[in-house]
Amino acid sequence: MIAETRSFTIQTIPGSGLGDQLGTQFTRLYGLGKSIGAKYIYTPVSFQRSIKPRSMRLSQSLFFRLRYFLFFYIGQNIFSNAVNAIFLQLEKRIDSLQVIKADNKLSTYLGLKYINEGDSNLLQNNSFCDICLEDFFELNEFPYLLDFKDYVNYLMNEKTGSTIFRFSWTGKMWALIPKIDQLLKEAELDKDIILKNTFSGGYWKQHVQPFSGKTNIVFHIRCGDSTTVQLGKRTLIVYDKFLYESVDEMKEIFKIDPDRVSVLPEEYFHVYNQIVDKVGLEKISMTVISDGYELTYTNLLRNLLKRKCAIRLSGKEKKVLAQKIKEFNGVFKNFTHAKLIIGESDKNLQDSVYALANADVVIWGCGGFACNTHYLFKGPVKKSLVMNVKDYFDSNINLIKELKNG
Repeated sequence: MIAETRSFTIQTIPGSGLGDQLGTQFTRLYGLGKSIGAKYIYTPVSFQRSIKPRSMRLSQSLFFRLRYFLFFYIGQNIFSNAVNAIFLQLEKRIDSLQVIKADNKLSTYLGLKYINEGDSNLLQNNSFCDICLEDFFELNEFPYLLDFKDYVNYLMNEKTGSTIFRFSWTGKMWALIPKIDQLLKEAELDKDIILKNTFSGGYWKQHVQPFSGKTNIVFHIRCGDSTTVQLGKRTLIVYDKFLYESVDEMKEIFKIDPDRVSVLPEEYFHVYNQIVDKVGLEKISMTVISDGYELTYTNLLRNLLKRKCAIRLSGKEKKVLAQKIKEFNGVFKNFTHAKLIIGESDKNLQDSVYALANADVVIWGCGGFACNTHYLFKGPVKKSLVMNVKDYFDSNINLIKELKNG
């Protein structure tokens, strides 16, 4: 058996977003560590996708301007393809430099250090025993918790001296989530309960929870790398770093990640306006959060300038795209009466976390950031209502009113 004095630490994937790192990766690895009776030792979580140094943001802006010139003034040809290929290599190099320079400021802001259960000094003096979950599940297709504990004991016996277990998330582990959750269920450690009970205490130790007497309603609109761009009758779909022309090309993607079906800002207007009209501005405080379209148009031009890209825009479609880029995030001005947190920056991220942690109602459309962040930091006692804008019905207005009355 593994002694109670055993300790473990966690490594998530720095390039993942905040909600993914904490809500998907950390909570499951934390549960596995607790399932073997070990205590968690805090190590800072690096959010390289969410927190970017100023120099990197400036370089991204420069590359966007250069690609804009290539696409609209030089066109899609061998020369622009070659220059774009050079840009892609330079961006890859810049990204690798960011990995080397980890920034732990967001970990500090979120109060993650308060999750610590052991002596952090042990990290400097002890060796690590890496728990390779991929190997474990390859050896055990349908494992029980006892199998997992035996596997950990086997790895520990290979080590000498004081050792700390290190649970790391890898690129192949999203496919293993159902098996991990089954182990946690057997250990009576529910991932959702871990998510709701582990992080909020530390966060609110460092921040003041306001009271206004109003219902705080937050709309999250993901654009960035999960949206569609309408060019007249033609639709282009930006997904991650890729570009598609039809949802039919994405069927396999949506089987794995169904929450990445894009929802445009315009699709929120009915819900937004109904809440304003039916509940009343004097009773609500509204915030609209979005990463905006900067990454959308960046990835769009990246792909259109690739040699292997078969998509060609007509002159009319180019004019529509140029106008959309010019308008940029102008669509969000239609959410009058709301506080707008639009675009990606360190301050906007912190303000978004605070708004979602304090929300009474969260209305989202795509991706896991809003839901995960809300449940991570709101606290287990706070009552709230979370709904997808695609599943909203006019009758839902009564749920919002009842929440307020409650």
